[in-house]
Parts: sequence; structure tokens; C-alpha cells
Amino acid sequence: MLVIVNWKYVEKRVKKIPKNINPNSYLPFNIPGVEIVISILLITIVGGLSLSFFGRRILKLIDDLFKRIPFLRTVYSAIVQMTETFSKKDDGKRSVVLIEYPRKGVWAVGFATKENKGEMAQKTGKNLINVFVPTTPNPTSGFLLMFPIEDVIYLNMSFEEASKFIVSAGTSTKKT
Repeated sequence: MLVIVNWKYVEKRVKKIPKNINPNSYLPFNIPGVEIVISILLITIVGGLSLSFFGRRILKLIDDLFKRIPFLRTVYSAIVQMTETFSKKDDGKRSVVLIEYPRKGVWAVGFATKENKGEMAQKTGKNLINVFVPTTPNPTSGFLLMFPIEDVIYLNMSFEEASKFIVSAGTSTKKT
């Protein structure tokens, strides 16, 4: 894959970074893209530290802090729970499903969250399953739909593969 970078455009954007945090202001000459390299290095170092004993302790402290802040607690807990739900299933079933939505004959990829045994299932008289259907290209938004279990087709696709498929608007392919 060939990447063409317009350095003049990058330099204009970099000039908007405050001078006291711009690494090029401390060097005797300007190196285009040094900010990107430093960002990648910092992300790699933080990722490596998170694997160590002390890193895990720090992440646990941050996790506990997020769970104490009133508004952030609600959003953070929901995101963590949703990620855990989509990533693994205890009953051996995959969470990636194929459903007919928004009408018969049109198919959508979704994530089965859990079987609905509440009032909605009782009122309809059917065994329903909750399915989250994400939108493209932003999979954090979507629709929560309830389908009869017999109308849901489970796929042998991982959560990551399905997410790539959705974000790429169906252009990604499964590697075999």
C-alpha cells in the first residue's frame, strides 16, 4: 500500500500544536512527522506497561476511578459490559448473527447479546433474542432489535472480523 503524505498540509496542522509541546520546537531543525512517530512510541510503551504487574495495577486504579465518577460510570460500565458480551459467549455460541433487517430479503450482520426472557417475550408469546445491529461506518451507534430465535442465523465469524466487515462497509474479507 502506497501512502502519499502532503507534508505542507501536515506542517500547517502541526503549527497549531502549542509550541511548548511540539517536539520540533526543541530540535535544531524541523523533522516532518516526528509527532506521529512519538505518538506511536508512547502508545507502544503504554501498551507494554499494561502487560506488567505494575501496569495492571495502574489500569485497575484507573478502572476504579472511572467507576466512581457519576456520569462517566454509567457510560464506562455500559461500554465494558457490551465489549465483554460481544467478545465471548459462555454457552459456546458465537455472538455474530445474520438477520433479515430492515425487511425480508435484506440481510444485516448483528451481535446477539442475550435471550430475552422478560415482559416483551411474555407479551409476544415467542422466544426472543436481543440483537444489536451496528451502523456503518460507526459501529458504536446502532439499533437494539428483538428477533424470534428461529429467525436468527449464527455465523462462524469472530467479533473482530464482524467489526472490520461493518466498519469497512462490507469491503473487508476474511483471511483464509
